Amino acid sequence: MEFALVKSGLFSGDLVRYSFTTGNPSLMVTPPPPMRSATGYGRKLPTRYKVRTIDQRWRRVYCCCFSNVGTCYIVQNGENVIVDITT
Repeated sequence: MEFALVKSGLFSGDLVRYSFTTGNPSLMVTPPPPMRSATGYGRKLPTRYKVRTIDQRWRRVYCCCFSNVGTCYIVQNGENVIVDITT
């Protein structure tokens, strides 16, 4: 399991994993943004998902994809936090 250490705020010092299902009110499905990569591979590929984080802000979910493996994450306070979206 992947966890993120919260550095400041109400949950500072705690390890958190963001996990969302498609029926969750903290997950928004938007129209897919235009692809940034002709090959479909890259470090910061935007997805059609946005999530509401602990600080109540909507953040775009990005995917880091090389070969046949992709990891979804959000950028929070300048750091990448891995998210798990279950359909």
